[in-house]
Amino acid sequence: AMLYGSAALAKLNDAWFDPSTSCCVQMAIAMLGPFAPTWRPLLRALPVSAVAFEVGFPLLLIAAVGCGRSTQAAAASPRAAAARSAILRGLMIGGSAFHAAIALPPPPLSVYPFSMLMAPFYILGLLPDEV
Repeated sequence: AMLYGSAALAKLNDAWFDPSTSCCVQMAIAMLGPFAPTWRPLLRALPVSAVAFEVGFPLLLIAAVGCGRSTQAAAASPRAAAARSAILRGLMIGGSAFHAAIALPPPPLSVYPFSMLMAPFYILGLLPDEV
């Protein structure tokens, strides 16, 4: 959560939200090639959605883990545990897909080191609770 928070904080500047200078837009264009969007409102939404992901995703993870801990002792319901596990696995797969996508563009657009830094957390999140 700290890594995402610091990454989101670093993006809170005018250059990040300007489609003509934002590396987020440049990365999307590099990833999508001829299928890249050209509609200006959509290009303006890309940096906003990246910041929203980096703020919202860790909050969802914290909520899912926190809810599992608080209900685990009280309810001890196999159904609740299965739902929590499914939510966490879904978040782990979504986060892994996001990091695979942002690691794909060639340098200097790639954020491969950040994605590799986050990869162990996603691998741990996919492990069964019993491990």
